[in-house]
Amino acid sequence: MDMKNDDSKQQYNSNFHNWFLRGIKYLESEKYICANIYCDEDEFSCELVGTDKLIKDEDGWNFDENKVYERKNPFVICKSDIPAKEIIKCFKNTLNRELKNPQTKKLLNGKILTYGLIDGELFFANSKDNYEKGI
Repeated sequence: MDMKNDDSKQQYNSNFHNWFLRGIKYLESEKYICANIYCDEDEFSCELVGTDKLIKDEDGWNFDENKVYERKNPFVICKSDIPAKEIIKCFKNTLNRELKNPQTKKLLNGKILTYGLIDGELFFANSKDNYEKGI
């Protein structure tokens, strides 16, 4: 998400929006949609996972995957030379922008969206209950 100019930032947001819409359409039958963020060797990337239940235990929130969108071809967020905490903050901002989009609002109606690093803390993006505060 190291944007050099407004055009590249706009292109990134457009690419994310299109990818995200396809994902939530694919996961339309799921109650919860989780954006899993991975740190690979060269980049941070994201897949979407659908589930019908979140479970809270002593380690935090967990879920079983029912459906996965784009595990083999995830959305590339940015290069991996940025600290993970900064990636979570930037991704939260991206999701907040996306949640204001009328198409996205309509498709997510009645669903809970979460995000976080794989095997890390899970944050709630659009829940009024906000089980976790997020960043």
